This record gives sequence, C-alpha cells and structure tokens, in this order.
Amino acid sequence: MIIEDRILSLILNGPISYWNLLNSTNVLIRDFISVLGDLYRKKYIEYKNGFVSMTKMGKEYCLKKGIEPFVDHKCNYCKGRTVDLNSLPKDILDRYYKIQSNRPQSLSRFDQGFVTPDISLARCCYFSEKKDIGNCSIIFIGDDDLTSIAAALLGNYEQITVVDIDSRFIEFIRKTAKEENFSNFDAHVYDVREELPSFLKESFDVFFMDPVETILGFTLFLNRGIQSLKGKNCVGYFGLTYMEASLKKWYLFEKKLLEAGFIITDILEGFNLYDLSRIQKGKGYKVVDSAPFSVDCSKELWYNSSLFRIYSVDKPRVIDGVFEEIKGEEDFYLDEDGYVVSI
Repeated sequence: MIIEDRILSLILNGPISYWNLLNSTNVLIRDFISVLGDLYRKKYIEYKNGFVSMTKMGKEYCLKKGIEPFVDHKCNYCKGRTVDLNSLPKDILDRYYKIQSNRPQSLSRFDQGFVTPDISLARCCYFSEKKDIGNCSIIFIGDDDLTSIAAALLGNYEQITVVDIDSRFIEFIRKTAKEENFSNFDAHVYDVREELPSFLKESFDVFFMDPVETILGFTLFLNRGIQSLKGKNCVGYFGLTYMEASLKKWYLFEKKLLEAGFIITDILEGFNLYDLSRIQKGKGYKVVDSAPFSVDCSKELWYNSSLFRIYSVDKPRVIDGVFEEIKGEEDFYLDEDGYVVSI
C-alpha cells in the first residue's frame, strides 16, 4: 500500500507530530486516518507526548517489507515554489507584512483558511514571472488571503478587481487600497452562488481563486472564473489539495478544464501553505475528531494545496449542469472528503 509505505518511511526518520506527518504524507485525509489507525491497532506505531514514533514491531515490519527512511529531495530554499522573495524590494515586503498583521480573522462558516504572507507574495512573484500581472486585468474570486494587495504592491497591472462573500474582507481591502493609493483597483461583496454581475463578465485577462473542493462548489467557482475572462489566450490560477480532493475528483476537475477549452500549463505541488489555527477538537472537524488517538490542536502549518495555472487555447466555455439552485450550504461546502470543514 503506497500510503502505508510513505507513512512508515516518514516515521522511520524519528518521532514526528501528527500534523507534520499529515502534511508530509499529503494524501486524502480520510485515507491517511484510516491507514494510520490500522498501523496503530497493529502496534507498529505509537503515540506519546504529541509525537508518532515507530515500535520494535514496526521496525521489524519495515525491515521485512524493505521500507527505508524517507529522503526529501525538494529544494530547502524555495520548498519547490521556484521563486525567491529576496527578488522583491524590501519596502514592498515590509508594507505587505504590516498590512497582513491587521487582517480580519478567518471564519469557519465561509470555510476560510488563509495562506501565510510569504505564500501570497510567492504567488505574485510566480504570476509576474509568467507575465500574468504586467499590463493585465486580474480578478480575485475570493481573497481572504489578501493576495490582491500583494499583486497591487508589485504594480504594473492594468486593473485589479476583488470579489468576496465576506464583507469584512471587502471593507479591509477597500480601506487598504485607499491608504496605499492603488489606482484601477476595486472590491465588491459577491457570493459565487449568485449570477456573476454583467460588468464583470468577459472583462479580465486572468482570474485567481482558491475554491471549495466539493464537485458542485469547485465547478461553480470555475464557471465564475470562465465567465470573467475575455476569451482566448487568458489565464486562470487556483489551488487544489490532495487532502480533501480525491484523485477521482482531480481526474474529474482536469477533464472539465480540458472540455472547457483550457490546457494545464503548471502544477506546483504543496505551493500553498495555510494557517488553520481555528481548528479545534469537538468543533466538528473530522481531521482531529476522527484521528486514531487523541491529538492536540495544531500549532504547526500543515494544510497545503497545489497551485494550478491554466490557459485558454480557445474561448472558454462554462461547464453545464451546475447553475441549479443550491438547497443548503452543506451541498456547497461539504462532502465525504471534507475533513477540515465545519458548517
């Protein structure tokens, strides 16, 4: 079993926290918990003082199976993101870190969880490297990460527009844009479950979004992005996890993208790293409540997603069958893979 072998190889390096193990394994959470529980019941691993470690039986099992300690070949400097934040002027870094420090807190009712400031800046460095900021119009469909602010600080954009369901973030972004004297920058309260306003349709060169990962929710987000683009030769960015999106979902989503007229130009695994400090035991988060042993709330950054870049080789087409009325929030935010969602 690939997941079992990966978990054991990571633990062979020495005691590791539940959260770091989950981040490093980077698979569907419900599969991770199932395999971890099986190893725990077989007494191949143990959990003490907040750390998972290998037992004598576990070491013998690994030796018999030929499982060796995990070796990480990823670049220690960029962590696989391929960008260097030192390429940015120090005053931009300082301004952005100061702005981020005053941001509103995330809310579970909107399934919010923001990336670290470094990640938002790294995203924008990547956009810039791909020539997707300079002289481009960009729409951010949801922006509790404040990546739009980082993009504006880099400058040389044509237009930046932000839409988000949370009025707190829209007010904060508007206030910041005014204080920083951003030009051609606007922000609007908007729920993707509603029709995209006509003044936003076919108006942008690039969209960025970090969608929910139910099939209905992801497809609806994607359709709003498609509706916002001018047409052929446009770009979309989004995040997608292994933790709450099964490989079957990845297949379905990629198939939908191709059918809509896009190619996938880039996938950077684990690019996005999120602060999910709101997650607590007994609050409906299955990632802790379903663990095979009692784990403490995480003080580490462990939840990650891959960064996708897609390119429209033809005028993109919306995906049929998802504009029906959504009966309840659970249909939109939650499915069997949702172990970090509490609605």
